[in-house]
Amino acid sequence: PKAVGLYRNGRSKPIDVKNLGASEIAEHIMWLRNSHGRSKEYKVTGRRHLSRNPTIQGMWTVDTFAAQLERRNARVQRGQ
Repeated sequence: PKAVGLYRNGRSKPIDVKNLGASEIAEHIMWLRNSHGRSKEYKVTGRRHLSRNPTIQGMWTVDTFAAQLERRNARVQRGQ
């Protein structure tokens, strides 16, 4: 037995539901219902998002926030 999702764009997605329980079949049906019917090769195309606040790029390390922690600890010690 198969469950087939038919979408407005004309695509269909068949899913084999052989040897599945009722809850698993319901999960697959919900997945078919919530998907858009796009092909696997679907890629989002469009303009890049530009921001005034660019992200900080780079790998996180143990020392990434060391300077900030030192400043905070110094302020806390001065306050005591």
